[in-house]
Amino acid sequence: MSNQQILQVKVYRFDPSTDKEPYYDNYEVPFQFDKMKILDVIRYIQDKIDATLSFTWDCRLWNCGLCGLMVNKRPGSACLIDVKSVVDEGKLLIEPLPHYRVIKDLVIDRTIEVEKMKSIGIHYDRHNGEFSLDNIPEVMDPEEVAFFRDWYLACIDCLVCNSACPVFSTDYEFIGPHLSVRIAKYANHPKDECDRAKQGFEGGIFRCVNCRRCDVVCPIDLQQSSKTMETLKSEAIEKGYTPPAIRDFLENIFRTGNPWGMMPHNRAKWANEMKVNTFNAEKHEYLFYVGCTGSYDTRAINITKSLAKVLSKANVSFGILGEKEISDGNDVLRMGEKGLFEDVSQKNIKTFNASQVKKIVTLSPHSYNTFKNDYPAAEGGEYEVQHYTQLLRDLIKNNKIIITKNAASKVTFHDSCFLGRYNNEYEAPREILAAIPGLKIVEMDRIKDNSFCCGGGGGNYVTDLAGGVNSPSRQRVREAYETGADILAVSCPICLTMFEDAIKSENLEGKIVVKDISEILAEAIG
Repeated sequence: MSNQQILQVKVYRFDPSTDKEPYYDNYEVPFQFDKMKILDVIRYIQDKIDATLSFTWDCRLWNCGLCGLMVNKRPGSACLIDVKSVVDEGKLLIEPLPHYRVIKDLVIDRTIEVEKMKSIGIHYDRHNGEFSLDNIPEVMDPEEVAFFRDWYLACIDCLVCNSACPVFSTDYEFIGPHLSVRIAKYANHPKDECDRAKQGFEGGIFRCVNCRRCDVVCPIDLQQSSKTMETLKSEAIEKGYTPPAIRDFLENIFRTGNPWGMMPHNRAKWANEMKVNTFNAEKHEYLFYVGCTGSYDTRAINITKSLAKVLSKANVSFGILGEKEISDGNDVLRMGEKGLFEDVSQKNIKTFNASQVKKIVTLSPHSYNTFKNDYPAAEGGEYEVQHYTQLLRDLIKNNKIIITKNAASKVTFHDSCFLGRYNNEYEAPREILAAIPGLKIVEMDRIKDNSFCCGGGGGNYVTDLAGGVNSPSRQRVREAYETGADILAVSCPICLTMFEDAIKSENLEGKIVVKDISEILAEAIG
């Protein structure tokens, strides 16, 4: 971008005391210098064009947390966001953070967070709040509170994480990542005496779908998903604060190796008619790890078959574990049940190594994530792991897959959280779609690391703790439909099942259809 370029800036305006409805004003702002921030854009508008525009900021050093807003549908801190990183064809859309009452223009009411903290009791609790000369708190070793001090005190209360969360709203069925960090802050204080596990449970922490969108937008990289949400869930489970749906999910994994309690001998029924064999290291290069959803869900089984057909046509040698396959454990770990995850992962490692597995291709990004990132921590748990879109992309590039049909459709692609934000793989699925002639790709507003979650993570594809009219899956389906696409393409069996249900709930059947990339490619190669 040159310093002479003029930015076309569209800004949300609303004064509840005078306006019946929100509206947008358009401004032309010069791009003035290479490191220009969104805050500089707003300050230019206020100083040079329109002094009535309301916006709060203070330190300009990402310490105050006051300058949170939305830029091109992505939450962040105005003092940190480089214009160059978010501008789209010279255009910027600036809006207030969602889920909060607008006081005026870009200024939101933050007091509801303070009120909620008071009502829940999120404050330091020592001696039940009763202090006297006889129970003055003792001096603490600074090392005892190092993690408390250096990590959880770092939160600047910008509320950007809440605005990114797909299951947070001001009705507080889920308190969101911001107040969860507050609870975790005191849970990690060595002298705090409150039952923080119970607070987290009552605050709805199990509604968290582990999408990691809060991690991506946090201006100080607090990694709320793993260092707060998974930790609080784990403590809640250890102390017996477990929702019945979560309890049943975990018990079924323990008993039968899948979250529905289905019989293991039914896991490979799909393969009976397809000549797919049990993995043999002497004959097969890849273990095709199907996963629970791809093995048992009626709709997801179709994509399992499609992928098997595509791999067979490309002469890829692969086999499956059949009834020896059990859950990968990814969602068990995300739920916070570390002991069960260790048990599941050890069983899988033992099975893989007994079969001399070296290479694994997974149907699900959830399986890909945990095999790639969690299993190597255990002895013998290192394998060459690929998600199927990565393998198919390479096969197309190497002319192992020949596309023979014209698709003549319009498709929009949904980024899976566990393939995208967890593993930074955004291009492989798009490269497959781009290789299919006649297929026009249209993107949704929120894509790649800013993609909206399907709502199935953290076991919610079974437990449905984040359901409802504004569930993540229903919001995302609406967004996909607004693109005018005929097909909502996915690369995950869980995303597929979530969106199938959402399309029915939104009465969009016949208007948009969800398909896995393996199905789209299978149709294209004939």
